[in-house]
Amino acid sequence: MKGFFSWAGRALVFFILALIGTEILLNLLKSPSLQFYRDQKLLHRYNPVYYVDLAPNQDIYIRHFAGKWEGRFRTNSLGMRGLEEPDLNKPQLACLGDSLVMGFGVSDEDTFCNLLNGIELKGGARQTLNLAVDAYGSLGALRRLKDMAPKLKNLKEVLFFVSGNDFTIPEELRAKGILPDDEIDEIRNRDPNFNRNFRIQFELSRASYTLQALKLAFEQLKVQYGFTLFRLRSEWNSTGLSSASTAEQTPAKYMRDSFFRISETKCDPAKTDIFEKTNVFAVPNPDVMSKEEYKKNIVPNRFRITFPVGKKNRLLVLWNHFRKSHNKHMTKWWNTQDREEFG
Repeated sequence: MKGFFSWAGRALVFFILALIGTEILLNLLKSPSLQFYRDQKLLHRYNPVYYVDLAPNQDIYIRHFAGKWEGRFRTNSLGMRGLEEPDLNKPQLACLGDSLVMGFGVSDEDTFCNLLNGIELKGGARQTLNLAVDAYGSLGALRRLKDMAPKLKNLKEVLFFVSGNDFTIPEELRAKGILPDDEIDEIRNRDPNFNRNFRIQFELSRASYTLQALKLAFEQLKVQYGFTLFRLRSEWNSTGLSSASTAEQTPAKYMRDSFFRISETKCDPAKTDIFEKTNVFAVPNPDVMSKEEYKKNIVPNRFRITFPVGKKNRLLVLWNHFRKSHNKHMTKWWNTQDREEFG
């Protein structure tokens, strides 16, 4: 028994030393791929109501590990994107939503909420305040609004942008275990232990570089497991032996498709349009079409939904394209969805 405790003690000391050594090494090396996620983690903090929000008084420069983008992220004393503090003497307009509205992928001055600062509406020029936080669904945005609205004494309007992945997801992704944000929120709300467990892992991975790296590795394994399981299930269904196989999926067809291939017709070297991207649609751009055509075919009619958060406050849902100068940032954002899983 004494030998067991001696062995366990040595193992514990070795584990602690290895953990400390790894922590020091990671902080010294600052690997770009890990530092990208590390900076994002430090930008956020735990929130007991909606799990995570932006930490106040932060100034962090985040670089994408593949060089896709870089930007400066600053927050004010209330944990809102940008340095500007709420001004009681100015009517305020708040921007609410997820990472698209927060401006993930661009610096503070390039977020469309900042570009709208000073916009003239009925009642005068508005001071815009960015309440958005990445990884929110519509339920998280509602909780964020209820929490922040009382702190903004002169709030007049709220621009609320709903993302499609809040409530819907392609069936192919759903089959791989990826769910809309609102469904994920419902699952979390039904778990009485989620808030406690989330806080423990969030605070630990925020405090320790090593624990965050382990968390990221575990999340990647979960994703790979989901994709592998999906491929195996699809392959099994295609054999025609599964109860989920369709009428067209038969063992004979599976064997024929697996072992017999029809020779492909060789390309005609005389043709000049072989490599044209006939299936790729051009991105709508107001710079290459008339303003009237762009508005008619691309920009949808905006609509409003009134949602009272106070006597004079309104929730406005606006679907619209903002300035042409911001289009490149939106396109860049959609192409750089490399963020750590929620929390």
